[in-house]
Amino acid sequence: MTFSEKCDNRRKLFLEELKGISPETIVYVDESGIDEAIQREYGYALKGERLHGEVSGKRFIERHSIIAGLCNWEPIAPWTFTGYCNTDVFLTWVQKVL
Repeated sequence: MTFSEKCDNRRKLFLEELKGISPETIVYVDESGIDEAIQREYGYALKGERLHGEVSGKRFIERHSIIAGLCNWEPIAPWTFTGYCNTDVFLTWVQKVL
């Protein structure tokens, strides 16, 4: 059995398992962040014109992140924090915010 076939079998089992769960109890979760120190390597300008852009010059600027859930098409438990998301941050969100 190839990896692809194993994956297909697991996907089918998972979908069957989901059929027994009420959609109102499923929570979709996502995390996103904004890093102020992002520097563009490329840009676009009209032919023959110079592209001007500002670069902060700072290497280490704080990252601002958010974790939130979506349950029954309603956003729930939004949580903003400074820094990157890791296992400890995610588990804290699950235990204290969600």
